[in-house]
Formats: sequence, C-alpha cells, structure tokens
Amino acid sequence: MDKSWMHVPNRFTSCEYGEGNAKLLTMAKAHAPGKTTFRCPCRRCHNNLFLSINEVEDHLFTIGIDPSYTHWIFHGEAESLSVNSSDDETDTFNEGSNFVDDMGEMIDDIRVGSFMDHASGEHGTTSQPSMSEGQSKTFDQLLEDARRPLYPSCLKFSKLSFIVKLLHIKTCDEWTIKSFNIVLQLLKASFPEIQIPNSYHEARRLQCGLGFSYVKIDAYPNDCMLFRKDSADKQAYSKCNESRWVTTRGKRGTFPKSWFAEDARNVRLGLASDGFNPFNNMSKPYSIWPVILVPYNLPPWLCMKERYLMLSLLIPGPKGPRNDIDVYLQPLVNELKVLWNNGVHTYDASKSEHFRLHATLLWTINDFPAYANLSGWSTKGKMACPLCNEDTNSIWLKHGRKYCYMGHRRFLPAAHSWRKKKVAFNGKQDDQSPPPEFMGHDLLQQLMQLDNVEFGKGNQKRKRRLDELNWTKQRTLMDIEGKTKDTATTRKDLMELGLRKELHLQPSATGCVSVSDGKISGMKSYDCHVFMQRLLPVAIGGFFRPDIRLALTKFSSFFKALCARALTLEVLK
Repeated sequence: MDKSWMHVPNRFTSCEYGEGNAKLLTMAKAHAPGKTTFRCPCRRCHNNLFLSINEVEDHLFTIGIDPSYTHWIFHGEAESLSVNSSDDETDTFNEGSNFVDDMGEMIDDIRVGSFMDHASGEHGTTSQPSMSEGQSKTFDQLLEDARRPLYPSCLKFSKLSFIVKLLHIKTCDEWTIKSFNIVLQLLKASFPEIQIPNSYHEARRLQCGLGFSYVKIDAYPNDCMLFRKDSADKQAYSKCNESRWVTTRGKRGTFPKSWFAEDARNVRLGLASDGFNPFNNMSKPYSIWPVILVPYNLPPWLCMKERYLMLSLLIPGPKGPRNDIDVYLQPLVNELKVLWNNGVHTYDASKSEHFRLHATLLWTINDFPAYANLSGWSTKGKMACPLCNEDTNSIWLKHGRKYCYMGHRRFLPAAHSWRKKKVAFNGKQDDQSPPPEFMGHDLLQQLMQLDNVEFGKGNQKRKRRLDELNWTKQRTLMDIEGKTKDTATTRKDLMELGLRKELHLQPSATGCVSVSDGKISGMKSYDCHVFMQRLLPVAIGGFFRPDIRLALTKFSSFFKALCARALTLEVLK
C-alpha cells in the first residue's frame, strides 16, 4: 500500500493526503465493525487515545499523522507483521472474520510484548522484531483461537473471547473449579459443535498464554521470611525449625538522577496498600493486603482508572502483616531495584525502536496506620508525627493515659493572629518556629542508628533506644456515636491543663445553680430527669393555681413512671 501521502507537507490542499486519510479510516472501520472509537494516530496522540471517527479525521488534518507509524497495526494492517501464518490458514478462517469481537487489540498487545526480550538489533534500531520459537507457537495458537468462531455461523464470540469472558465470570462470582468443569461439560453436551476447552486447567493454559499469570511464594507462618531464591527448597525456618507446611490437623534509594528525567518513557510509579476483610463479615477474622502500583506517566484523569492499576502483590492471612510487611515486599523491591539500576529492553511501537526502560517509585499512598507499616516510623507515642520527627510537640494526658498533640500553630506565619489567641487553644501564646524539613540524608543517618531488626511475630518485642527515636525498622519503600472522646477522664485532663472551664466536671447538681443570677445551667440529662420528676412538684407548691399544680404534678408523675425499671400497660393507658 502506498503511504507516501503521510509525508505530504500541505495537508489541507493535497488530494493525495485526503485520499490516503480516507483509506486509513475506512480500513480502521472495517477492522473493528461496531466500534464507535478508534486509536488516533496523529502526532500528538500517538495511538494512545481512543476518539470518535470524526475527531480522528480532524486530528489527522489539523495535527498530521505520526510519520513513524508506518505499520498500521492498530487499524487493520496486523497481517503485514511477522506472524507465521500461511495463506491456507488464512482462508480457513475467512468465514469467521465478520463476527464482532474485542480480542484484536489484546492480540496486538501480546504480539508487541512477545518479542521484547528477544528483539534483535541495538538501541534505536528500526528493524522488525522477531519472536522466539516457543513464543511464536503460542501466539499462532492465540491468533487461531481468536479467528475461530465459537460455533459455525456465530457472529458475536470467538473461541478465545468466549473463554476469557467465562473465566471472568468465574472470578467475579467465585465459582469453584468443579462447578466450572460442570458448566463446560453441559455446554459441550448441549452444543456439540461449540469450540471450548474440556476442563478448567485447559482453559487456564489458554489464559496463561494471554499473560495472566502469577507466582505463589510461601511465607513463614510468623512473617519472618519468604521461601524464595536460596530458601526456595527449605522445609523449615533455620532459626526456630518451624515447619513450612501445615499438618492435616490444622496446626501448624537514592534520588532520581538527571538521566532518568531525560527520557519521558521511563516509568514513574506510586505504591498504594491497605488491608480489608474480603468476606464483608467482621466475625470472620481475615485480612488481605493488595499492593497496587500506579503509573504516573499517564494524564491525571487516566492514571487512577482501574484498567491502568497494576496489582503487584496480594498478601492474604488471618491477620494483617503489620510491621512485617517488609518480608512480603521483598520480591517487589527486588524487581524495582532491577528496573531502576538495569532497566528492561523494551520496544517503542510509536517510534519503531528499542530502548532501555527504567522505573522509579516516587511515593506511597496509604492511611496513617499503614504509613507506619510501610515507612518503619511508628505513628504512635511521643513522636508520632513523621514530619516533625523528634521535634513533635506532644503532651501526656495523666487521666486519659495517652498522648495529645498540640502546637499546630507554629506552622502558621509569624504574624498570624491565631498565634496570640490563648483561650481558644492551649491557654498559651505560640511563638515557636516550624520544625526543620528533613532531607533524605538526614533520614538515612537516623536509620543507621538502628540495630538489625528481626521480623516475625514469634520474636520478642524489644525496647527502642533513645537514639532510635520512633523508627521500628529500616525502610524499604471524631466524634462518632458510641465512640465519643468526651468522657470523664478527658474532662479531668482539661481541668489539669486549665483549659475550657465550661467543660470541667462539676461535683453535683449544686454546682449548676447560680443563686445570684437565679439560673440553672450545665445540667446533665440525669440532673434534668431528677429535677422534672421529683423537684418540680415540690417547687411549684404555693406559687400556681390548683389546676396548674395538678396538671404539672401529673405530668411529672407520668415521666417518673415512664422512666421506672418496670413499665405497666395501666400507666400507658
């Protein structure tokens, strides 16, 4: 196909450019019938965004087509690439080439990713990539299954798309392997011509060919180590000889350098992790911790979409790993070190060249308790704030028996009016300066003071030294009903600090009476009940007419009976 029109300088007046543009869009619509959006091959989108056919046409005229996009693999020219299929094989599946399917893009991605580790040529070469023999065979099988209709005359599903959707239903609805096999047998018995695997394991082999695989790594029961690398064949932990297996009875770091920023294709990652109970039932003690990587090379409106999040680890167990999460993060940390130091050989489809892809971890996303697990800085106690570090402003509450963190006004500007307010805060004027900002070398110097920390819940807890501050390990990477903080111990602490006098505890109801003002204030609900049920009938004697006294007395008697330990129907009537 003649593609010289891609390099025409005047796109708006050239008939050649308009005809070539029309051929490309016609091919794209024929390649994916029924779709409303297509990859935009303009110089700005680089086939990364899906737009409507009219928007794609506008981009191709106003911005111009990407001149490096010489093989239109995303718009119907996949057959021109190095796929080992004969003409006879192509003719065999012409009958099923008209059914609507969404496996084309997935097959294209697998083809592009299959040759990364086996590509020939040096950095920057534009030679066509080649696959290894095993990869080519797997890809040919996937291509064959993607072309073969589920049954003769089927226009909606191919063999590949049907199995992928069936496996997806099994995962979402938590089918067992036995029930999945029963469904496959029922389908084959009901529709003899249907093209589906015979068992779940056969379908799983197809799924692994798509790249949906994972590696299971055994962990020591007390979270001390992982059975991997040199310890992969061990049967017990060397320090306490705890068995790796459960019996049948049920017992049992440096900052990114300039070279990294020079190439925009290098991946910037964020790590998010937290624990949750997957059973939606708190009576079943279980905690599962997913560790998710977020790619920040994408625009803000895309990087947090579910389809771009990468599940790197899944840590299940009856309890959360807590501070021992470092043991489970070892495989991920090793891979991140390889991506940072060595990189991986990668093929850039937009530029048709190979390059060395590097990645770095920028930050973590988590709540405050998980922050302690991932960073190694304890978010409890006297120095709970990781930013203030040893300069954390904290007060020990004698009655509440916990730390209270004050001194937030020191982060305000020096001339701020709130710094001089005493009554609204802790009763003092705050003239402190904000704590110094810690740099990476400051934190590394603190971490060097730590002794070797042994992970595992079986090890005895050791007391931290003063010079270790709040570090527990060396880093690898309100007012609710029933839970109110307005308690008697809290008010005693306020009395001791001399704050909020209106909230201080009163010894009895007599403290609520102001004789000079003739007012009663600050009564609790119990004081109100006693006043209304017992004191009010006595207090109104001699001051009101008899009919008013009788009504108020009956009103007080009614509430007295209503709040009694035993309530009878006669009282309600």
